[in-house]
Amino acid sequence: AAARGGSAGAGSAGGDGAVASLPSASLNVDGFIATVVVRRAAGLAPGYVCALCVHTARVPCRVARLVSLLDKKTGGVAEDSPAQLRERDVGSVELSPLRPLHLEEQKLVASLGRFLLTDALHQVAAYGVVKAVSRGAPARCQPGSLT
Repeated sequence: AAARGGSAGAGSAGGDGAVASLPSASLNVDGFIATVVVRRAAGLAPGYVCALCVHTARVPCRVARLVSLLDKKTGGVAEDSPAQLRERDVGSVELSPLRPLHLEEQKLVASLGRFLLTDALHQVAAYGVVKAVSRGAPARCQPGSLT
């Protein structure tokens, strides 16, 4: 693999490719806390189901709870546990993916820590960055699971 410009790191053998990731990436995400900016007028509330678009994945996701409404100028907490985040609000939100998902905190791997939330019409409802991740069971890649 090294002769073809690749890296002969741990886990690569012969002509097999290697995946560059953190050791924690082999675990599915149970939930995560993110800072989001709401773009859609209807806003976000607990129970809202949308599509999470991160890197090449599009995974259904549920808003588990709204942690806080953030002040846009200072970044400090303006309100704890708001009932809803409306258009142009910035807030801290706990999200739960409804299918297996791999992502990282934005401070560790920036490209895997940024995402969009889209509604059923594929319109962007919010965008944000991952602040903290809760991991669960080891990932198992099965034939047909990537479709």
